[in-house]
Amino acid sequence: MTIAELKTLAQKKKQSGYTWEALDLYKQLWHLEKNEWNGYFLAQLYRKTQNFSEARKLHEDLEKTYPNFKPLKNDKLWLDYNEKIKEWENPDLLSDAEDLLLRADKYDKYTSSVYTKTVLNVVRYLCMRNEYIEAYHWLLKLDQSVISNSTFNFKDQIFPADRKVYFIRYADVLVQLDEYFNYIEKCLKTLEFKTEKRLEFQKFIKEDITFNDYISRVKLAKHIKGFQEEFYLRIKKITNKIYESQKTTLVSDLSHYLFCPVSFAINETFQIEANTSWEKDEWLGEKKIFSDRHKIFKATKSFEDTFKDSEITIDLDLQTDFDYLFSSTIRVNNSTNIKPIIYSNKAGDLIGAPEYLMEDSLGYKFTITEKFSSIHSADSSTPFESDLVKHYAFINEFESVDIKFGYLITWYWQL
Repeated sequence: MTIAELKTLAQKKKQSGYTWEALDLYKQLWHLEKNEWNGYFLAQLYRKTQNFSEARKLHEDLEKTYPNFKPLKNDKLWLDYNEKIKEWENPDLLSDAEDLLLRADKYDKYTSSVYTKTVLNVVRYLCMRNEYIEAYHWLLKLDQSVISNSTFNFKDQIFPADRKVYFIRYADVLVQLDEYFNYIEKCLKTLEFKTEKRLEFQKFIKEDITFNDYISRVKLAKHIKGFQEEFYLRIKKITNKIYESQKTTLVSDLSHYLFCPVSFAINETFQIEANTSWEKDEWLGEKKIFSDRHKIFKATKSFEDTFKDSEITIDLDLQTDFDYLFSSTIRVNNSTNIKPIIYSNKAGDLIGAPEYLMEDSLGYKFTITEKFSSIHSADSSTPFESDLVKHYAFINEFESVDIKFGYLITWYWQL
């Protein structure tokens, strides 16, 4: 095997998640060709296989030869994070974390992620030790406007974005310190609400986040997010016009327009700061989407196991509906695809990416759209027009895909 072929195979194994196989291949590659990239990938794979001593030894050698190679510096930070910061038995965890932050930059494209992960891990560590005041001071080290809003997919499980975790940890700390109401009052005063309106909003927010004697951290986190984003926008005071007269229509555009024409028009005309992944993961890694339950049922053939984390009644109707869905094959899963598979109509003026493209045992194709709601509507059996239009578009416009019908699944939960 040539060096080029070995490199191609090693990269393929690494990208496909075969870490140990990739490690062996990069060891061979490093022996044959020593350069900064081969050394970087070998060190990274040592780290990912938790062979920290070998990774650190290699980093020491690489630093002498390639002292200014940024990817290596960044991987060294991740090595420190994995070996020292994630290890809660480390007696020097806090000082090691402080040292790591001195070598990272929360605004740098290379080091911002490890900076954020370090702070959030320390906050979680401190909260587990009931050291909430210290946890609050660590949260202040972060700038919410630059925290990643992308969810993380690891071994087919979706974990929430760092941005979501930040706001929920912030809510946790305020609740534990019994400072959440003071925080709300201070924010409303900072936003210069008049006394009457301030009291009105305080009452609304308090009622919104309170369930008997329980404060919902998710709902409080959403209000914290709203406040901090408003502060940021007022400082920024920049609105870019983005209107395009010849823009290709998206299927989601049709849905957004029907839901609220005014909001659609504003968002199509101006660049509005938005955080689309906020609604995608209301729990810290606990929410199961359709593809998760599809996978569980395929493995267990049990409705009880598939829905054991819920209070869903497993009756004949549910078994009939979901037996058909679970026995069908997922051909396209855009709910977890980093790069969604996009389809277009014959004219090329309408494009869209169905959440799921399914195929049943007879070869009929259909789509699934799923929603998550914390509100039980008065008539939950009647879908909104803004949801139905997506299916109309996929069925009637995308002839090449040959979609016959669509399912709309709405999952309800109590916060």
